[in-house]
Amino acid sequence: MGLTSEQAKAMNAQPRITPEERDRLIHLLAEGKKPAELALQFGKAVGTIYNFQTRWKAEVDDLRRSRTVQFDDIAGTRKQARLDDYWSLRTAFMMLFRKHLESCYATNPETGEKEFVEQLVDARKLKIYSDAVDKNNKMLMIETGQQLRLDEKWTERALGVDGRGGVDYGVIVQGTRKWDAGAPQRAAEIARKRAARDQWFDEDWVASMVRDGMSRDAAERTVRLQRDRKNGFSPAEVKSRHWERVRSAEYAERVERLEEFCEDWISFDLEGQPRDLSIEELEETRDHLKTHWFPDDEAAHVRIDQFFDNWRYPDAEAVASASAVDVGQDDEQTEDQDMDVEIVRMMPPRKPAEEPEMEPVPEPDPEPEPDQVEPLREAFIQALADGRAADPDELMRELRCGAAEFYAVLGELHEDGVVVEDGTGIRLTESSVAVA
Repeated sequence: MGLTSEQAKAMNAQPRITPEERDRLIHLLAEGKKPAELALQFGKAVGTIYNFQTRWKAEVDDLRRSRTVQFDDIAGTRKQARLDDYWSLRTAFMMLFRKHLESCYATNPETGEKEFVEQLVDARKLKIYSDAVDKNNKMLMIETGQQLRLDEKWTERALGVDGRGGVDYGVIVQGTRKWDAGAPQRAAEIARKRAARDQWFDEDWVASMVRDGMSRDAAERTVRLQRDRKNGFSPAEVKSRHWERVRSAEYAERVERLEEFCEDWISFDLEGQPRDLSIEELEETRDHLKTHWFPDDEAAHVRIDQFFDNWRYPDAEAVASASAVDVGQDDEQTEDQDMDVEIVRMMPPRKPAEEPEMEPVPEPDPEPEPDQVEPLREAFIQALADGRAADPDELMRELRCGAAEFYAVLGELHEDGVVVEDGTGIRLTESSVAVA
């Protein structure tokens, strides 16, 4: 039944909730009072109490949780102490249970062996001991969050774990376990996204430097150097990683053209002279290639074995026959040339045309190509000679050069150990300050 207009007007004319009533309502809601009961007690509308409960929910939950641990000076209110007590009681009752079962055995006078005697069993003791063990196991489950719901409804309401107007600690424990279990997957996904984002940034950076006129290899080398700096590597580590990448690229190229590499190795020496190795020397070369040029690469070893098993030097007789064929063709060409000469002799002589004498024009000496890197390198070092650390953009404007030339010289100075970069900018190394 709803309120009449007179009752509604009278209720609206009442003053709002005072601070004293607010504190009292929070305490009563924390004790588990219903909004309908509080509306009658305070003379407010039920909707007003519901709105109050929603607005002050955090304070109500904090008060309910604080009441569960308000006796923190007592050891029994601490979780670890309760767990120890439950486990001790469970162990004691289990020991009594087993001892009582052991007392139910008696010695048979005829056989002399112990036998179970049902008359010695005290069912009442067994029930007490087993119920105590089961109860303590249940309390251990409750304390450790392995049982999501409690059995006694009044305990649920008192602790505020029924999920209604309180906190369901069992659900919180399960949610925390699921969150912790998914931590490795989340970390891997974050790392994957960060790597993809860095890769996109590096590709855009390389493309911009290529548009400015730098070669792609130099641009990729510069971007990798800057990426290693941002990842926290020292100058020595950056240089080591650069040469590791160079060696890896060379090794990949050797693997790609492995058969050609092996053929060049056994067909010509270092001076380009042809070689003709014996069977023993071929086997030594095979082992040398496996050990020194392609170590720990089983796939490359298989390809090397296939190459050496099928390799044969050109036969000398086949070369001689090919040479004879070439000589025969040369003789035929010689006869044709003799016939042409005879025909030319039979023709009347032709008066040669007089050609005007031309004085030879001396060719101008080629002008040497200007070296644009060396002057910029000296200006680069001179700009840093005062010992300060310069910003890359400011240094580029001071030298009045493009990004391609600037980063090319910067990369060479990095590799030569002349300049270093830290958090403040670019500066000369200690060994190059004296030279400058």
